[in-house]
Amino acid sequence: MERNPGFRALVWTSIVTAAIGIGVLFVARARHEAISSNPSQPAAYEILSDEMGTLICIGVPVDTNEEQLRATLVKVADEHQDDAARDYMTSMYLWVEAYLVKDGQRSRVPAGSLRRFVPPGNAEERRRMKIDRGAWDSFAITLDEAKRTLQ
Repeated sequence: MERNPGFRALVWTSIVTAAIGIGVLFVARARHEAISSNPSQPAAYEILSDEMGTLICIGVPVDTNEEQLRATLVKVADEHQDDAARDYMTSMYLWVEAYLVKDGQRSRVPAGSLRRFVPPGNAEERRRMKIDRGAWDSFAITLDEAKRTLQ
């Protein structure tokens, strides 16, 4: 019985694609574990605006370093992602933007932001989830640019 060469190529392509996908998942998970195994202390923060939608804006001290900024963004997301009044109708992501604050003035651009996927369901159901929802957080850090806007 002779097989179609196109079928054989399709099978090998599927195997290679699956192997690459699994490899990417392992690398992403290892990267997250490496980052979270060495947590920095979060900086003190104040909430600048939060309308219980998908965006929270916070202020952090101007002397905050990148590790503290990341830890602070994660802390805010962890503390507020399941607020019962939060409305996820427009997006399935929670955004946290951090601005530098000095003498009551905030930077014109964010020092950093975090985007976190929030699964559908009510807040109580999400609190009972056992998965690490921070595993797929994405960060955008623009700390130096934010510092320049305060000078």
